[in-house]
Amino acid sequence: MGRILVGTLAWFGFGVIAVEMVNNYDIFAFKINAVLVAVIMALVCFISQLILSRYKEKAMASADGEKAYKKILVRYYFILGLIGFIAFISIPAIWWGVMKQLAGLGHGDVRTF
Repeated sequence: MGRILVGTLAWFGFGVIAVEMVNNYDIFAFKINAVLVAVIMALVCFISQLILSRYKEKAMASADGEKAYKKILVRYYFILGLIGFIAFISIPAIWWGVMKQLAGLGHGDVRTF
């Protein structure tokens, strides 16, 4: 249960950060609701964890269930790795956005010595 809770909270936080990045770059003419996207991402994580636990229970009951569980697990880890890679690649974009905002904040308050 702890794994499901921590994963759900982590995906919620990641959803908020991702949406705020997209909103700050003004890619769309409208602002995306961060909470809505974060809740959807958290629900997807929660449901996928429930599905994995269900397949794991079936895997212990039969050999066919074990094969199906291994196939699902490989796909799950592939998708999770892909999302992790995208998050890793987005680190420079996050850094650039933070530096841009900090530079904008300091622009109006320039001291002359």
